[in-house]
Amino acid sequence: METSNVIRDMTCYLGTPQCQSELRHRVVIFQDNNGNEIRVATNLVHLSAEEIADTYKARWGIEVFFRWIKQNLNVLVLFGTTMNAVFNQLFAALMTYVILKWLYDHSKSFVIPCKRMPFHFHLLKLSFSLYLFS
Repeated sequence: METSNVIRDMTCYLGTPQCQSELRHRVVIFQDNNGNEIRVATNLVHLSAEEIADTYKARWGIEVFFRWIKQNLNVLVLFGTTMNAVFNQLFAALMTYVILKWLYDHSKSFVIPCKRMPFHFHLLKLSFSLYLFS
């Protein structure tokens, strides 16, 4: 049988004495897969503490996935609101990522290392740049 990762399950008022919540909230403290302590405040009293911890872990996995999408697929805004529109946009971005990654990985063997440019070539390039921007 698997041991529970829940450290503590309690109810309390949130806030300071000057500005405190009127209703009691449930606070579940548990450890994630890396051993970090996570505290979740919720109003769900009908779920067990283990279910709340598992739900939070699943939600966090979704958040990490969407962060990866934003960083690697450059999908900052979802243009559609329907399930089909979101699926199509993410699928197109993922296909583009896979193709570009494949091209990048396979093009490394075709790169020809070039020799160091002679110093006079750098001077010529610098003088040409000064000419263009003057």
